[in-house]
Amino acid sequence: MTGLMILRQAYSLLGDEKRLATADADEQGLATVNQIYSELWHREHRTRFEPLEALQQPLLLSCRFLPAMAYGTAMLLCVGDEQSVAHGRFLTLYQRAASRTGGIAEGRWDTLWKTET
Repeated sequence: MTGLMILRQAYSLLGDEKRLATADADEQGLATVNQIYSELWHREHRTRFEPLEALQQPLLLSCRFLPAMAYGTAMLLCVGDEQSVAHGRFLTLYQRAASRTGGIAEGRWDTLWKTET
């Protein structure tokens, strides 16, 4: 599964056909995928997180993380789009899916500020 596949799933969940068609050139989408990727990375790995440089790169997570990746990406894409109901729905779905992945969230790489928290 690549970052682009996750982004396309998220746009599909949101029913955003316009952005779905141009997802491969979406810089905001890359940052959004990386943000969720970094949060889930530390549930499975103990190594330093390396963000995707391009959406075409594969995600180095087990299959059990894919629903959380899609829901979390959709959740973040709702921020600022005046879609508070959709954001709340995807937040709940993301939290449920992430809790089923196992592992403990111990840190994350903030893809917007390029810092580890």
